[in-house]
Amino acid sequence: MSAPQIPSPSPAWPAPAELVREIVDDLNAAPVDLLSSGAGAGGGERRYLEMLGPHYVRTLDELQKILAARCPRPPSELRVLEVGSFLGVVCFALRKVGFQVTALDIPEFQNNPRLQERYRRAGIECVAANLKRRQLPFPNAHFDFVIMCETLEHLNFNPLPVIKELNRVTKPGGLLYLTVPNQLSANNRLRLLRGQAIQVTVEQFYQQLDLRLNMIVGLHWREYSKADLYELLEPMGFAVRSHYFFQEDKRYRYRRLKFSLKDLLGEFIPSFRPVHVVLAEKVAEDTHQFGETDALS
Repeated sequence: MSAPQIPSPSPAWPAPAELVREIVDDLNAAPVDLLSSGAGAGGGERRYLEMLGPHYVRTLDELQKILAARCPRPPSELRVLEVGSFLGVVCFALRKVGFQVTALDIPEFQNNPRLQERYRRAGIECVAANLKRRQLPFPNAHFDFVIMCETLEHLNFNPLPVIKELNRVTKPGGLLYLTVPNQLSANNRLRLLRGQAIQVTVEQFYQQLDLRLNMIVGLHWREYSKADLYELLEPMGFAVRSHYFFQEDKRYRYRRLKFSLKDLLGEFIPSFRPVHVVLAEKVAEDTHQFGETDALS
């Protein structure tokens, strides 16, 4: 399925590429170093931001189209939550446009005083919460729009209580924008054919516990198929309004004669592309009663 055709955005929005470049330049000028370990200062964060730059631009371009089409009220009247905000690029961009923005991530990141000061200056609510604790610190039906990009795959525990909480804090008719790696991507299929693991490796177990590497939540514990995402969302009060597979445009590689089989497969077979992009609407309150045992905590 191709990307949904959404009406053109309001001209009040700055160009996403300009927004991202401005925010990334500011972060590069004064690195946050999230874990205060020295690993993120300068080079590490700079490389990460440059690598994710195109993804931020695509995300903002799509968000502005969705919000213009489905949330016609002024940005100042809309509450947006980003779950897994990390360095805050999307949050800073949405705040510049005028939305009421809340950035949520784990305490190890959000308690960083340099990041907190950035959020304070921008007028962004900074909330530290571990999703494993099951309860988000927000009232019922609080947010108009919830964003969760490249976060679900990092949860090393049962995600159903998290989806339940996202439903609880979203207003009726509110939207959930979710991106997550595709478990059935060409890259994963090719790795399996070569006899390689497609999830967390033992080497990565060591990397996660090495604070010099900033890998404390960087592992993909569970990726998802399209069917998985429908099974996660629709029984829990969300209706999937659109879904498509995304892959970054890497044609610049071909000009250098560096062909990638996985990229070529993704060009012709959408379901082989590496990322799911999902827009879901809250259509009902979730009523599941989940038990909690020592084995799950």
